[in-house]
Amino acid sequence: MQGRIVERCLFGATAVFLAVAVFLSNFAVVLSSPGYLNSLAHSTSTWENAYPGIGSQDAADSVAAGVISYVTGKSAALTSGSYFREEELSHLADVKRMVALFRLFLYFLASAAAAAFLVVFAISKSLKESVAVVRRILFASGALAAAVSAIFFMVSLNFDASFTGFHLVLFGGSQWQFPSDYLLVNLFTADFFFAIAKAAVAAAFVEGLALMLASVIIGRFYGRKATGVRA
Repeated sequence: MQGRIVERCLFGATAVFLAVAVFLSNFAVVLSSPGYLNSLAHSTSTWENAYPGIGSQDAADSVAAGVISYVTGKSAALTSGSYFREEELSHLADVKRMVALFRLFLYFLASAAAAAFLVVFAISKSLKESVAVVRRILFASGALAAAVSAIFFMVSLNFDASFTGFHLVLFGGSQWQFPSDYLLVNLFTADFFFAIAKAAVAAAFVEGLALMLASVIIGRFYGRKATGVRA
């Protein structure tokens, strides 16, 4: 009885770790794609509304690229810091620290999921049982990832409220709201962040469905192999 409880706990933990890792990994991919982020900033910025002015689209693109490189950890210092006010610089430093913590958390989730998989294999009594457990984990984690993605998508439809809630959770102890003529909010508008969220959530939803499909395919392939039917 106790052994079954332990197995179910391991199964649940593995499925949750994998589902959350799948969901969050898409945001990590976006953060590791400066070309996409720079292009998105270019197409969504309202740099001309900032005061004092920045001069041109090319200058705005260069400053935005410097910010992206800084907060994603690709550069240690903010090369375009002279364009920003002190409170904006403080917030960018907070964002940089949060991105680093996010990556550490994602590494932890991936490691935990891998370790849980290894434990599941170790306690399985046969290959058949191992395959059955893997199928269940893939299906459960895929369903969870798809469900979480769907929930996040519905929440993001009221983007102002979700954006505010996100910042209150992560940056509630510091200043993150700025007047509409500040450069930072004009370089990185709500449309910029909404596009990132939409792309990452959509990818996570598709990946969740792919995990569920993989579970079904593994079951059919293994079932045919077990009965001696050629695929």
